[in-house]
Amino acid sequence: MFSVLRWFLVGIFLPLISIFTVAEDISGPWETLRAGDLCLRFPDDWFDITPLARLLLLPEIFAEAGIEGVTVSAAVLRLPATLDEEPAFFMVLLADAEKFPELLASAGTGSRRISRTEGVVAGEAGVYEQYEMDDPAGITWFAYTAQPRPDGRHVVLLAMCPAEVEIPEAVTREMLFSVGPCPPEPSEPCNLCAERLALLEQKLEELQLGYEAQLQALKGEIKTLRQTQGLRVGVVDVETLFTRVFLPQVAVERSALQAKAQAIQDLQSKYAQGQINQDAYQQQYAKLQAEHLQAQVQVNMSMLNKMIASPGFASLRTDLQNLKDQAKPLADQVETSVKQAQVTIIDYTTFFNQLQQLQTAFQQVDQLLTQVAATKILETSQQVAQELAYDLVLRTKDVVIYQRTSAIADLTPEVEKRLWLLFSPRQLP
Repeated sequence: MFSVLRWFLVGIFLPLISIFTVAEDISGPWETLRAGDLCLRFPDDWFDITPLARLLLLPEIFAEAGIEGVTVSAAVLRLPATLDEEPAFFMVLLADAEKFPELLASAGTGSRRISRTEGVVAGEAGVYEQYEMDDPAGITWFAYTAQPRPDGRHVVLLAMCPAEVEIPEAVTREMLFSVGPCPPEPSEPCNLCAERLALLEQKLEELQLGYEAQLQALKGEIKTLRQTQGLRVGVVDVETLFTRVFLPQVAVERSALQAKAQAIQDLQSKYAQGQINQDAYQQQYAKLQAEHLQAQVQVNMSMLNKMIASPGFASLRTDLQNLKDQAKPLADQVETSVKQAQVTIIDYTTFFNQLQQLQTAFQQVDQLLTQVAATKILETSQQVAQELAYDLVLRTKDVVIYQRTSAIADLTPEVEKRLWLLFSPRQLP
């Protein structure tokens, strides 16, 4: 297992993180990585690579050995002084109890065990073993809980420290034996958590103030309604109108978009089950992502074309045409990316960065089109209300808390008929 792990580290992780500055020493402060109910302390010149480990490491390594039921809880990596040397690596695994003996049997394959000590591992009784590896020359620490936890899994701690990287053994031991259940209050303050908590508290306060203002406004409206004789009040369901009128205009394109999203999920499922190797997965994933973005572009461009061609949007035609002219070069770039993905991609990082930038741009186009639709719904609702002599029309969502059906008229069906006429009289449902 260790030989496969070394291949994985050198062949996958180092190219991905070579942009970082290599570590100079290990004398800096310590950080805490929380993974579920486990906490891991490690020096801040080690890099948290947990997402990469979960994405790329499993099931590649253990599936090769025929071992299932192993997941990565946390993983950190420290770069040596130069990229010609081996990295130091530390990983926390959770292994199912029935597969744990197979994991132990494969762990020491090809390595000479130097020592074995019983003690406390991850806060429970466990075993600490040390191996000497021939390739690469170095030391491996392997620790694990003797009994499974309440969830039926063993905690397995794996550390690799090649001889070229001068990391004191005491540091690796500290990392091994500091893994354990997280305390109710972390010993080290979490600045990120504090910032998020402060933002949440601010948001809750803003929402409370907003709801109080809305409540006062509603109370005023209710009072006015009670004092006014013959006041005609109506409601409009804006969200339903958008779903029932505007989305059907691009139903074919949206169906193609959903098909691409499903294809991406199917590919990810095959890769997770080991039915496709990593190289083929990366190539197909890049191709599907580009085609998915192209499908989204087609949804937006089709809606743009229909609005521009519709007499109902004549007042906005100039703005819509300008938006189309700005979106056309971006759509051409997306088409180029699709063609590029049909052949071998040399630099996946650059390719996905380009897709992300194009996706962000078309998200803005989508938001603008949604605003245009909302404007038309508002204008049409006002027109209906004026023609039918209504005194007050409210939006149902986030405005109307209660209504007495016999006293309030729902104008949504009439507004829907007018909106369909914006596109074509023949499109009435």
